[in-house]
Amino acid sequence: VERVQFPVHYFMAERPPHRLREKKAFYRECARKKILSSPEDSKALYEYGVHCSETEHYEEAVTTFSRALDLAPDFIDRYPDLTSINGYIGAGLIKLSRYEEALASLGEGIRISPRNCDLYHLQGIACMGLGRDDEAVSALEKAVELNPGFAKAHKQLGIACLRAGDKNSAALALTKALKLNPGMTDAAQALRSITAEGSPEEHSAGRAGGSVKLSVCIIVRNEEENLPRCMESVEGIADEIVVVDTGSTDETVRRAAE
Repeated sequence: VERVQFPVHYFMAERPPHRLREKKAFYRECARKKILSSPEDSKALYEYGVHCSETEHYEEAVTTFSRALDLAPDFIDRYPDLTSINGYIGAGLIKLSRYEEALASLGEGIRISPRNCDLYHLQGIACMGLGRDDEAVSALEKAVELNPGFAKAHKQLGIACLRAGDKNSAALALTKALKLNPGMTDAAQALRSITAEGSPEEHSAGRAGGSVKLSVCIIVRNEEENLPRCMESVEGIADEIVVVDTGSTDETVRRAAE
């Protein structure tokens, strides 16, 4: 085996999970060094932006992608296999709650790739962030039309329909999402909220009258990777989830608060 001057990407499931984080951070650092040596290389900037996105450095990712486009206005023509750049920018801006800017970037992406279901999915999420639920429904309907097997888009469509007051369409979309991915606990919870009989007040009264209330207590220490999955597994089953942290030094507490 010969030594090479670039990292070989090898993303397979492995334990412990922190190794994957370390690997992603290593790739990001390699990409950063590449743009230091070639600051005008728009493709290198794109690659660095991807690694920033994967390591949740969204502000830096958006800035880097935007610089790549500024340096190469013909970026899409030059690199037709990298049309996802507008999607990356839009996704990063959504993470930063900059929804209007996200819609502008996603709109440009849709103009270039009008059959990209991911762009419509992100467009729907951005519209929901602005409270424009009817527009969100239209965008998400387009996403699932282009890709009927897109479980996340069906789920998001269901939530958008629910927010727009269309419970029947919401139930259909959420049911489809669960058929495609039965592990979507948030979709199951949203569907239960539609199909449950009676008002919240009636349910509260019923509980007060003697029905069983379930509390789940999770005792943790340095479980930032496992805690979200653990909590999701009991969503919709437990009436409350209590997380007791015993001195974590990682992001466990922040994860619990989310």
